[in-house]
Amino acid sequence: DVAFIGADAVDETGGAYNQSLPVARMLQKMTAATDSFYVVADSSKLGKKAMVRFGELRQAAGLITDSGISPAMQESLKNAGVNLIIASPLPSEDERTHS
Repeated sequence: DVAFIGADAVDETGGAYNQSLPVARMLQKMTAATDSFYVVADSSKLGKKAMVRFGELRQAAGLITDSGISPAMQESLKNAGVNLIIASPLPSEDERTHS
């Protein structure tokens, strides 16, 4: 089984956070029960902390984020042992209709 889990925040050391204690506890149980998991967080959530730390990204199969991640944050996460997956932006409406 594979799980995809959203994070409210991700710090420079690869800690994953949620704003809610009950949700963070549920996420901890989910990550323990699955064969592998990915954490999903857009770049606006990187370099931040929230109420409850629910996991370490180096234990995840990867962190999926967008291309807005800064080079410094990329370096910090890679140094922390995080498998970083940067999603390509979707094509604009014009690009889709004129291709």
